[in-house]
Amino acid sequence: MRINLLYFASVRETAGKSSEILTLAQTPATVATLQKVLSTPPHPLATLLQQQQNIKFAVNQKFANADTPLSDNCEVAIFPPVTGG
Repeated sequence: MRINLLYFASVRETAGKSSEILTLAQTPATVATLQKVLSTPPHPLATLLQQQQNIKFAVNQKFANADTPLSDNCEVAIFPPVTGG
């Protein structure tokens, strides 16, 4: 399953890129599955995802939780929490 990943703000800085395509071997897959893969070294986001529980995910431009299913060629945006004032 191919996942189109988009990285924003500090997640982009940590990853060293704004996007990538990741192939997941496990299907069916959820956001939790993806988070586990990205949290495993040597992925550049491993330390960030292990240390910060508040990283947000959106699947196909809709906020997602750990149980949100992923589909082939879906778009997953990963970003830190956003605050405004």
